[in-house]
Amino acid sequence: MWWMCACVRMCLCGNLLKQNPFLCVLQVLQFDAYFKQTVHESPNEYYRIRNVKVYYYLEDDSISVVEPPVENSGIPQGKLIKRQRLPKNDMGDWWHWKDFNLGINVTFYGKVFHVYNCNQWTAVSALWLLCNI
Repeated sequence: MWWMCACVRMCLCGNLLKQNPFLCVLQVLQFDAYFKQTVHESPNEYYRIRNVKVYYYLEDDSISVVEPPVENSGIPQGKLIKRQRLPKNDMGDWWHWKDFNLGINVTFYGKVFHVYNCNQWTAVSALWLLCNI
């Protein structure tokens, strides 16, 4: 974790790529999201909320979606979407880090994910990236 603190300091100073260009490969934006899964088998509930982590890899604009395992839940969990570039629409556009924001819905392969949070590293990185466009 020591390199992350040094990397944040370099990001805030604007010298990330000049001092350590290999660190930009390590940058992954992490978003917390959820999706609603309909439940047909139970008369007591209509849908379940399933929490996921959306990882955006800055080096190649790829995305992966992983559901953290919950012990004894009885639901298959783990990697929902493997790391790959995901199409944004039918026009041939791809998802980009500028498209992500808190409070939005993103659709990957017909499944709607609501993004509600991000980690501190993502917030600092996004701010730095927006200031250096």
